[in-house]
Amino acid sequence: MPDENRAEVRYNTTLESPLSSLLRSLYLHGVEHCALATSQGFSLYSKDQIVSLLERGNADTKVGDAIALLSSNGFACLAEQRLMEPLTPVLLVTDRGVELVPAGKIPQPSPKQECTAPDEGTTDSGLPCWWTIPLPLAFLTGKKPVLNPAADKLLDGFTLPSFARKKKHPTEFLIELGSKSTKKRNTISRHFLFTEVKDSFFLIQEVTEDLQSAEQMAWLASIGQAFLSDLKCKGIPVRQIRSPEYTAEEENGRRLACIWEEKLLGYVCIDNGQTE
Repeated sequence: MPDENRAEVRYNTTLESPLSSLLRSLYLHGVEHCALATSQGFSLYSKDQIVSLLERGNADTKVGDAIALLSSNGFACLAEQRLMEPLTPVLLVTDRGVELVPAGKIPQPSPKQECTAPDEGTTDSGLPCWWTIPLPLAFLTGKKPVLNPAADKLLDGFTLPSFARKKKHPTEFLIELGSKSTKKRNTISRHFLFTEVKDSFFLIQEVTEDLQSAEQMAWLASIGQAFLSDLKCKGIPVRQIRSPEYTAEEENGRRLACIWEEKLLGYVCIDNGQTE
């Protein structure tokens, strides 16, 4: 499988090797994901999944035999790959050995692979067999969104709005939802990010804390900018030292430490006297 973007590596891990050997290879090459060869293509798994399987007593299970145990379905592999950067290195494992390839060069599992998991069937509502995986999913094709059990749990107390029928949704969009508190009768707002991982199927992630952190950073930055602008308008010299270290020559007036999340980033120096 020659490719100018691939860096071939030699190691004794193959599909016939035990899972413990695969984990050693992942640590040896410093990668977080592996792609295992199957009859339909390649299935993508994370190092955490390998570790979890080893902890359940499968250290000696062959890599090829463990594919059915590593993930409940091929959709999880596809979702994992869609969320990765194209140039992220992945350990490709075949019956001949391993090689490092960028995630964007891994062939996606074929549609048949999505239903190869053991004890998997089609849901009563006609949704694909991987619908009940432990990831919050929404199916957006009609006016009323359809949620899987994991999404119902994530959105407990929140109601999604109606969507226009036959409307093509963006591949990623943000929704703010409100839920009334029964105790204080006030509204609690949460933000959810919808990312399309397959046609009309979206992965849901709560990003409320991320947005709050971003807003907090923007607010603090605006306070700092207003403070510096006010000093400069008054003709007071202000210097910035963007380093935790400073020299004695820089001691002139007040020195204010700039700390973010307990980390010293530098100083704002307010010099004595005013400019002419």
